Order: sequence, then C-alpha cells, then structure tokens
Amino acid sequence: MSSVHYKFKSQNDYDTVTFDGLHISLADLKKAIMTQKRIGRAVFDLQITNAQTGQEYTSSNDLIPKNASVIIVRIPLGGVGANITAEPPREPPKIVRNHGDVCFHLSFSILRSFPTKEIVGIT
Repeated sequence: MSSVHYKFKSQNDYDTVTFDGLHISLADLKKAIMTQKRIGRAVFDLQITNAQTGQEYTSSNDLIPKNASVIIVRIPLGGVGANITAEPPREPPKIVRNHGDVCFHLSFSILRSFPTKEIVGIT
C-alpha cells in the first residue's frame, strides 16, 4: 500500500490517505480526503500544494507521487475571489416634489447606504 500525507493549513499534524500504485490522481485524493474528513456537499474546493516543493496541483489529472506530503487550503468553488461581489453603483436618492412637500421614493436598503448628509431636503 502506498500513501500520501496531508494536512490542512491550519492543522499541526498530518493525516494519511492510502492507495494502491505509485501515485494518485488529484481528483481521487480530493475524494479520499473529503470522505475521511466527512465533508459532504461542499461549497468550496480544495487547493493542494506539495509541502516540499511548493508545487500546486491544479488539474484533476495531476498525479501525486506516493509518500508525498501535501498542504490543503479550502477555497471558494469559483476560485479565490469567487465569493466577493462588486457593490452596485450608488445612485443619489430620487426626490419627487408634490405640493411643496418632499417625498422620497426609495427603499430602506438604498436609504441606509447613503450618509445622512447626502440626503437633502429633510427638515
């Protein structure tokens, strides 16, 4: 039996995945780790890097040699910046004048996003 030693970046100790053959594919290693750690449906991917050489394994077909030690980092499914969304452009509040009164037509979320000094016409 061959093995690969792995640890998550935040852990101190290595765990082991055993397999037959001289190497294991990246996809099979990820499945084995997720099974051992009882990780169900994940909203993240595992980034796997060789601990000795610093080589990052990126393709599912990459082969990790037996007795290698790897470091694992959890990353969002779409990549490192995948869960960051751009803030929508801010528009100033729309003011509608009706019989001399000022009425604001905007939702609470838009109103909350503007500092009070930018909202004019409040008496």
